[in-house]
Amino acid sequence: HFQPVPIGVPGELFIGGDGLARGYWNRPELTAQKFAAFTGGERLYRTGDKVRYRAEGTIEFLGRMDNQVKIRGFRIELEEIQAVLQQHPLVDQAVLLTRTDAQQEKSLAAYIVPKPGSDLSPASLRSYLEEKLPRYMIPSSFSLLPHLPLNPNGKVDKAALLASNVDTAPIETYIAPRDEVEGVLQNIWEEALCKKPIGVHDNFFDLGGHSLLAVRLFAQIEKRMAKKIPLSLLFKSPTIAGIASALQEDMPIETDACLIEIQPKGTRPPLFWLHTLGGGGGGGVLRYQKLSQLLGPDQPSYGLVAPAEPFAKMEAMAAHYIKAMRKIQPVGPYHLGGYCFGGVVAFEMAQQLHAHGEKIGLLALLDSAPANISLKNTEKTTNVLSSFSRRLSRILHQSPSEMLAMLKRKSKKLERKFFFLFNKNSRAEARTPLDEIIDMSSYPPDYKRYAEVHWRALTDYYPKLFPGKITLFQTGISTSNLNPEAIWKNLAAGLEVKNVSGSHEKMLDEPTVQSLANELQKCLGHGGRNDAKADPATP
Repeated sequence: HFQPVPIGVPGELFIGGDGLARGYWNRPELTAQKFAAFTGGERLYRTGDKVRYRAEGTIEFLGRMDNQVKIRGFRIELEEIQAVLQQHPLVDQAVLLTRTDAQQEKSLAAYIVPKPGSDLSPASLRSYLEEKLPRYMIPSSFSLLPHLPLNPNGKVDKAALLASNVDTAPIETYIAPRDEVEGVLQNIWEEALCKKPIGVHDNFFDLGGHSLLAVRLFAQIEKRMAKKIPLSLLFKSPTIAGIASALQEDMPIETDACLIEIQPKGTRPPLFWLHTLGGGGGGGVLRYQKLSQLLGPDQPSYGLVAPAEPFAKMEAMAAHYIKAMRKIQPVGPYHLGGYCFGGVVAFEMAQQLHAHGEKIGLLALLDSAPANISLKNTEKTTNVLSSFSRRLSRILHQSPSEMLAMLKRKSKKLERKFFFLFNKNSRAEARTPLDEIIDMSSYPPDYKRYAEVHWRALTDYYPKLFPGKITLFQTGISTSNLNPEAIWKNLAAGLEVKNVSGSHEKMLDEPTVQSLANELQKCLGHGGRNDAKADPATP
């Protein structure tokens, strides 16, 4: 937006002054592109370098603006992957570019010059990168070259590389089913994902798979193969080959585990995500998969899911999940988060942890609010009175301020009566059967069973005042009449609100999940790495 950024915030480096050139010789289009006129007529040259000012006044170079690309919703720094490739002992030079196929799909392409006499292969490079980078940063193809083409200025000729017909070695090629089990699974996957052909090593999430599709897919596996496996298996084995291997193993598969590894690697304090409504067997935390990837390879993420017999009380549910969480992290500070229903579970866990003297590092609620709001447990009633006075003013044709003043003059008896009616109506709405709110006809039986129990737990739960801080991430486009910000403001000692892109239903999906990841990284203190990856188009 051509606005100066504060100290520590990444931006593009513009250079001006008496020594600035007038432009490019006989290249007016390039001159117009690279030389910008600012307010007051000052002309500056945009370098394309991404930098930031440090506190002591020096400028830190972070990379090139033109080396940041977006593939399948992920912001990727080509130089970061290139730097990792350069660390390989058998790599002499490496260049990363993006290719576009006939369907206008972008992919990463690596061009490698091996060291003389070395025996380098795409397979070994892939294995090397998988140990250091998340999956979405792994190139789709490798080209092994004797040397890199250069332009007259001695720089790598990227256009020549893209235009060349060098043989590329794809990281993943189509591999057909190798036995009957993989063949049956391929049919199930192709029906669920509406794509053909799907190879046995194709990744479920890369193919567009999401939580509801996963629930339906595993329901078909159970129906057609007469064997039940947990949805959490998709995090470890998101391929047909991986699922087939699990089905063919004789060893028993644990289906009642509450703790799921979403992304277990990294040195930062782990994030624990609470399952959504109906989240049993791993399905309730699949929605966090994309968000966990965007938080980076150094941020561990775990999911907490409902056991085979879900709890009908929020307090018992939270206590059970705390025990499972402490197997990974015995003591705090804890980082908890949850989307929608999961946020209420995370809130109750934070209450219990605080009561036992544990610290809460982050309580992240994603467009979440309790169904029952017991106003007798809150200290602030002005917002409720103001809302009620606005409604009365429309009926009685008086100004809202006059109505509010009248309400405040009335006795406490009237105030208590109003609160009783408000709570009674709130409880009546909350106790509406779930199938009257959501059309459950297309959902698998297991999902409906979990969802009904969780809904009962939500409608029976009356949150109390939390003495700590809540961080609320809200989209502003909600499917309910609840106002999460107003509700949590009266239920916590501190409230920080982060506005993110998208709607309630889409906030964890591409491309809007990037906005949520950016804000969450700031809360986690990821610093420069987060800033360098932030989407410039995101407010």
